[in-house]
Amino acid sequence: MDRQMIKTLMEQADSELQRARGEIYKPAEDVVSYCSCVSARGALYRYLKAFYLHSGALIENSEQDSLSMEQLLNDTKFKFPELRELDFSNINCKDRDVLATEDLFFCNDVEIVDHCTKLAEQVREILIRKLPEDMHPNQSPFI
Repeated sequence: MDRQMIKTLMEQADSELQRARGEIYKPAEDVVSYCSCVSARGALYRYLKAFYLHSGALIENSEQDSLSMEQLLNDTKFKFPELRELDFSNINCKDRDVLATEDLFFCNDVEIVDHCTKLAEQVREILIRKLPEDMHPNQSPFI
């Protein structure tokens, strides 16, 4: 397990989650779906990747950002049953490389983006419970 990489992923994901929440909790007519969507899915991807590394998986440099969210989900749901209880069915970008092509696609539906944001929050909560305290991020994204 690469402790520093997990902590870095958590900090990046927390920053993205904070950005997504900043948009999604505005009045519906003011929400910028693009920013919320890209930030929420980036956070969700990084939390799942932190789970993946926490499970003992090793990522070679060539695979660093090439795993799809679906690949991460399949692996982490198998190893962490708590994740099976969450509803990932509305995630439309599971089979895409969410980091490499983030500017090419996004959900324009505020309800779906809100679901992704809440899902990222739930995955974060489970991950925090699994990680040793010294690996927790320094600041909560919910400030």
